[in-house]
Amino acid sequence: MSEIIKFRRSGSESASALEKPDNACQNDIFPNKKCRVSASRKRDYGTRPTLNLFIIGASLCVALLLAATSESQAQDFYSNVPDISVELDTLQGFTPTPIAVEDPTNRSGAALFPSDLQDLLDISEVIRHDLDFTPLCSLIYIDSLFMTHMGLTEMNANAWKRLGADYYVTLSAKLTPTTVSVRYRAMLSSTDSERARGEFEVDRKFYRALAHRISDDIIQKLFTEKGIFQTRICYIVRKGGNKNLYVADYDGASPTQILANGSINLSPTFTPDGNEVLFTSFVDGNPKIYSFGLKTGKTKLIAGFPGLNSAPSVSPDGDRIACVLSKDGNAEIYLLDRRGRIIRRLTRTRAIENAPTFSPDGQEIVFSSDRSGSPQIYIMDIEGLNVRRVTFQGKYNDSPVWSPRGDVILFVSRTKSGRFDICTISPTGQDYRILTNTGANENPHFSPDGNSIVFSSTRLGVMEIFTMDRFGRKQSRLTRTAGRGDAKGASNPVWGPYKD
Repeated sequence: MSEIIKFRRSGSESASALEKPDNACQNDIFPNKKCRVSASRKRDYGTRPTLNLFIIGASLCVALLLAATSESQAQDFYSNVPDISVELDTLQGFTPTPIAVEDPTNRSGAALFPSDLQDLLDISEVIRHDLDFTPLCSLIYIDSLFMTHMGLTEMNANAWKRLGADYYVTLSAKLTPTTVSVRYRAMLSSTDSERARGEFEVDRKFYRALAHRISDDIIQKLFTEKGIFQTRICYIVRKGGNKNLYVADYDGASPTQILANGSINLSPTFTPDGNEVLFTSFVDGNPKIYSFGLKTGKTKLIAGFPGLNSAPSVSPDGDRIACVLSKDGNAEIYLLDRRGRIIRRLTRTRAIENAPTFSPDGQEIVFSSDRSGSPQIYIMDIEGLNVRRVTFQGKYNDSPVWSPRGDVILFVSRTKSGRFDICTISPTGQDYRILTNTGANENPHFSPDGNSIVFSSTRLGVMEIFTMDRFGRKQSRLTRTAGRGDAKGASNPVWGPYKD
């Protein structure tokens, strides 16, 4: 769910109160997959963030009744659609490409120190992790028993083919006291022919960045897709009563605190150029929207209207911001320019509107609203017109995010198990899928290629950041903040754009 401020309506529409959190204190390569009914599991969510809903007089009761009646036919249509989750080991029509990565050979012309050898081994390990991370690939490892059986001292094309690798990557490195240069070749094992090659050189201390560049180059040349391995993730780390902004590499490496203002900061989002992070902060008392320059280190106020200012989302062209304001008494969605000036109000209902996010073409906005009686996912155009409801499964659906391909909407749902799970659905309301099955899962966002998802989860106790591919496979922990110093967990992750 969107971890924004709880907004409570009082007895009249104009009266409102803000409630701080408790600690205040291209190609589509994925066809249809086999699915299965998800297992049930109960959990008490009494302490999770919720939208506090109150009926406003008899007239509102009548309005809600009429709204429910008008949607009854559509809801009946979906009433027999089962809750389903991706069957992780039987994905019809899609098979990851098996690939292997060999350790680097030394072409420096001199013996290396043990620390130098370790750096080279680390480079190959980073590349292996990168390629194994994407759903496009499955990693094949060297099998020492196989090599002994075959009488091999080193692997070759035929050996890799026998182990099941379609491709294998060779690496050769040259080290100087200040730089490291790595040359790679991606070979087709069936013919032992070269399919991709490249060479990169960086300062020795940036060898991980070099490995990510090689991985990106391999993905681009073998699969004609842009790699995400040089992208970054922004998230919130709770320390004491504060929540601070952090940025890390896509794989969780090099975590860096970028903002600690002694307050609660929520809902970060990158600008399309990756140079700024917009977020909601209580630093001035009331929740306001700010931007932080990742290059300048400067913070500036974007929206500080009376009441609630939260849940910012920047349009794909970088010129507009969709957000939630309560300056007129109710939580509504507004469209702002980049300076924070109001372009137009997009919603006008008695309901609580939340979590707006732009479509990839910037022409529509997906959001959550409790106008039907409980939070559900809706879509409208950027004029606030042509509103349509997307979700009819689940009594609580929030935090919608569009896939970069535009084919899927990612969101949080309280499923029949009683958990908050990460789900996907098409913009037409079809192909509803549950991707998680343990813990309380929130704050999902897609990687810029749409192949991976970052989210927060309590599955190991304390809320931490996790990743998975778009099928729900390869779920792995990204952060380990709890118990380190005064940190008490991580949440609100968002994936940054491609690095130019």
